[in-house]
Order: sequence, then structure tokens, then C-alpha cells
Amino acid sequence: MKVLRVAWVLLAVGFVVHFVGTRWATVLELAQALKLWQPIAALLLIVAGKTVYAEIVRLTLTAVGASIGFRDALYAYNVSQLGKYIPGSIWQFVGRYEIYRRHGVDSARIVQVMILENGLMLGTAFLVGLGAVPSFADLALEFLTRNGVVIVGAISILAAAGVAVVLKWRRRVGQLLETFWKNRALVWKVAALFVLMWCLLGLSVVALFAGYADISPAFTISLFSLSYMVGFVAIFAPAGIGVRDVMFTIGLTGLVEPQVALLITIGHRLIYIVADLACGFYAWATSSQGSALPRAQAD
Repeated sequence: MKVLRVAWVLLAVGFVVHFVGTRWATVLELAQALKLWQPIAALLLIVAGKTVYAEIVRLTLTAVGASIGFRDALYAYNVSQLGKYIPGSIWQFVGRYEIYRRHGVDSARIVQVMILENGLMLGTAFLVGLGAVPSFADLALEFLTRNGVVIVGAISILAAAGVAVVLKWRRRVGQLLETFWKNRALVWKVAALFVLMWCLLGLSVVALFAGYADISPAFTISLFSLSYMVGFVAIFAPAGIGVRDVMFTIGLTGLVEPQVALLITIGHRLIYIVADLACGFYAWATSSQGSALPRAQAD
């Protein structure tokens, strides 16, 4: 599996290099159309979205009885996020787990936090992304027609596996649901912050190519959320590289030419990587001893 992930990244990078190299005239045309404020605005909007996520991290820890400051949450999120670029698709979770454990949050609460955080992230991404679903209708219909039996079988297997997990861990599932219910006001607040984050990230695409491509802000926000969700669950692709980008490109092809759609996707991906590196480095450089998370409060 590790070899597959490395091969996938190399294939994606190779494709981008080849695609850009063979369409250099179009790349230059896009670059000349950009104004200086556009990449800066896109970068700042992505940073703003990542800052909102840091607050989400702080609040989800609060929901399970652990208390950290915003600055520590900024470190925990942004530094651990650098791990998603390492083949394996687990290192961002391992990094977060170690940060929490090293400073007093027990394993049970870490699991609750990660389920709450990632569950709400995927759930809000799906709901916000519903606005972009029609752009994939024809492709989805063709795929379902050709692979209907396989899809039904896969869904049945996943449903059976889900039921088995709930039955096996019903006590913990019950405790988890009870915790979330007791903190339902906080859960709704986190969900609202996720929606805000999707808006900021989607608008970063609009800002980057404003004036060049006639892209609806609402549609772009939906498309980015849906693409991010699909890339997140594609465990073979570190940081969703390739998967998220293909989804986003397909969604844009109804608005601009396919090659322009792909170049928009590549341009935004590069700025997103810069934002990840910048936020990670800033959080690390401004923290003392690599995050001075205070001890979690006792239940």
C-alpha cells in the first residue's frame, strides 16, 4: 500500500509537470491575467480558513473536557497537518494524537475528539457540497449504469461493517453520543465554523481567478467542499493529491475550457501547499518547545 501511495504521488506530479510544460502558452496567458492582489488574497483566505479550523480544534477538545488555548490549538492543527504530505495518509492523525497525549489528554478522549472533528468536517463538506452535485450528474449516471451491481455490493458491505462496529463497540458509541448530546450547543457551533471555513476556502479560488473565469462563488464553495471530502476519504492519496484535483477540475469544466479548469486547480493547489507550509512553520516557530499545551482538565 505504501508503494502504491508513493507511486500515486509521483504519477500526479509527473502529470502536472507534463501538462504545464506542454501548455506553457496558456499558463503564461493565465499568469499575465492575474493581478498581484489575487494570489495574495487567495493565500490570506486559505490562512483564514485554517485559523478557523484551529478554533474548531480548541472547541472539540472542550467538548470532551480538555482545555487548551487558541495558540496551542493553532500549533496542534497546523503542525500536524504537515504530516498529510507524507505517504501513508495517517501521519497528521498520529501527530495530533502525540501532541494531545504528551500534554495530558487520554486516549479515549482523543478518539472522541477525532470522531467529532472529522465527522463534522465530512458532514458539513457533504451538505455544502450538494450545490455542486448536479455538475457530476451525467458522469455519475453513466458510472452507475455500468457498475450498478458492484456499487450496491460495496454499499451493502460497508453498511454491514458499520453495523458490526456499532454492535461490537456499542458501549463506547453510546458514551460518545451521550457526550455529544450534552455538548450539542458546542457541536452546532463547530458545525457553523466548518461552514465558515468552507466558504473561506472556496472564495480563495474565486479570488485567485476573478476576472479571468466567470466562476460563481456559491458554486465554487460547494465544489471545493465536495472535492475536499472525496480527497479526504481517498486514503491512497496523501493530502488528497490527484483525487481532489480531478474532482475540482471536472466540476469546473462546465464553466471554462478543460485545460483552463485544470490549470486553475493546479494554481490553487500550489497556493494551498504554500499556506500549509507557512502556517505550519509559523505555528512551530512561535510555540515554546513545540507546543506548550496545558494539561487536560480532569473529567
